[in-house]
Amino acid sequence: MNDKIGRYAITLTAGDAITISRPRGLRFASCRGVLWLTIDGERDDVILQPGESMVACKRAAIVVSALQGEAVLRIRKVPPRQQAAPAPIAALRAQWQRLLANSRHVLEGTQL
Repeated sequence: MNDKIGRYAITLTAGDAITISRPRGLRFASCRGVLWLTIDGERDDVILQPGESMVACKRAAIVVSALQGEAVLRIRKVPPRQQAAPAPIAALRAQWQRLLANSRHVLEGTQL
C-alpha cells in the first residue's frame, strides 16, 4: 500500500484492505480502479467504479479494498449540509443501468 500519492489518497492493490472507523461525513471516491467497500452491519457491499463516490452516513466502520489489480481511494470530509444520505434507489438504478449497458454488449453478438 502506498499512501504518498496525496494528502488523502491511498493506493490499494489486490489483497490490501484498510478499515476506517467512525467514517460518518467522509466521501469515499475511486480515482482509479475498482474499490470494494464493506460497511459494518450492512447486508450489501458497495462497489465504486472509477469516478464514482459515496458519502458515509453512519458511524459504522468501513473496510475498503481493491477489487482487482490496483485502485486509488480518495477520502475527503464532506460539509455537514451535504451529508444527507443519497437515495438508495438512485444508487441501485445507477448499478442497474451499468449492468444493462454491459449485457447489451454481450447480447449484441448472441443470437437468441
